[in-house]
Amino acid sequence: MKLLVTIFLTVIGICLPISLTSHNLLSLIPLIIGLYGFIDHLIRLKSFPKSDSHLAIFFSVLTISCFASLLWTIDVDESYTRSVKLAGLFISGLLFLSVAKYLADNNNLSILKYSSYILIFTCVLFFIERFSGLPLNHFAQNIPSSEWIPPFATNWTAVVCVVIIWPILLYTTKHESMLFNFILLTLVVCVAVFSWSQSSLLSIATSLIVFASVRYIPYATVAVFICLAVGLVLSPWLAQWLFAYSPEYLINWETAAASHRMELWDFLGRQIIERPLLGWGVETTGIMPLDMQHLYFDVDNASHPHNAALQLWMDLGLIGCLLGLWLLFMCYKRIINHPNKEYLVAGLISIISVSLTGFGLWQGWWISLMFTSVALFILNKKKTVIQSESE
Repeated sequence: MKLLVTIFLTVIGICLPISLTSHNLLSLIPLIIGLYGFIDHLIRLKSFPKSDSHLAIFFSVLTISCFASLLWTIDVDESYTRSVKLAGLFISGLLFLSVAKYLADNNNLSILKYSSYILIFTCVLFFIERFSGLPLNHFAQNIPSSEWIPPFATNWTAVVCVVIIWPILLYTTKHESMLFNFILLTLVVCVAVFSWSQSSLLSIATSLIVFASVRYIPYATVAVFICLAVGLVLSPWLAQWLFAYSPEYLINWETAAASHRMELWDFLGRQIIERPLLGWGVETTGIMPLDMQHLYFDVDNASHPHNAALQLWMDLGLIGCLLGLWLLFMCYKRIINHPNKEYLVAGLISIISVSLTGFGLWQGWWISLMFTSVALFILNKKKTVIQSESE
């Protein structure tokens, strides 16, 4: 058990700070911890760790749907490659979550305690890197210190911080001082503000608003999930509407990615409506010529939709939309009666905010970061629930 905890913390302690130079290493978190925990459980207890059967069924159906898209995709090779990678990610992620549940059942909260220190260290390292000319990035990329590296090289770390903060706050508010929590939250907010990641800034702002709403407003949780479900279903039409009636401050915001995104989403919305039932196949956005005016988005291709809702529709059509609704329903059932649901809803919103504006849904590092956030929430489960009930 101690070795498993040590490996868990070592992997987290390396991958989170090193995201300043290589965010792709985040993909290793579920793989290393999940595989080692599975083997450790099998050897010591002569049994398999208990997995979440509902999530296992969901990811099985999602994987089958991805492979099924090979029958209608416009790029068989790309869809096949991505589907194989997703299958591996989902398997390692499920193992990772089963390990987290095993540790939670043994009331092992030391991981959460030290993870809070790792998060603080990552934030401090971010500021050093951000305001000292990105020395770690120069070293990692073997680039002379005189050569300029754009500040958005630190954006991935900002995303890591705003996603990881909520499960850690769920622990620290129960076990640490108010001053500690204030410092922790302030550091993460400042990381989002001083990064070039507008997705991170949106994520921390919306999750804080939702956190307060769920805590103090009755039925706020229900309203949040209704909005998410309606937004997912209507996203292809909302994307076109948003571009047609774009707020002027977003279009004219200097260096804003919003105008780029909205023009791209308008194109994708039109493409989705052309093939709404099955979509175009997994990960096919990157090969599509962008049939648009290029008012703000001035390149001929986009690697991915930068919007999880549109990507589900784009890649899998109505099947993808239904899978998204299924996942939202599972989240709702697990959150609605939780004694600390404001943290869980805020954590979910932080992930969704980034997913709807930042990166491709199927990127390995991003899926792994989502699994990491869920695993940390699971680690909270045992003691937090017991304490809340006793109060």
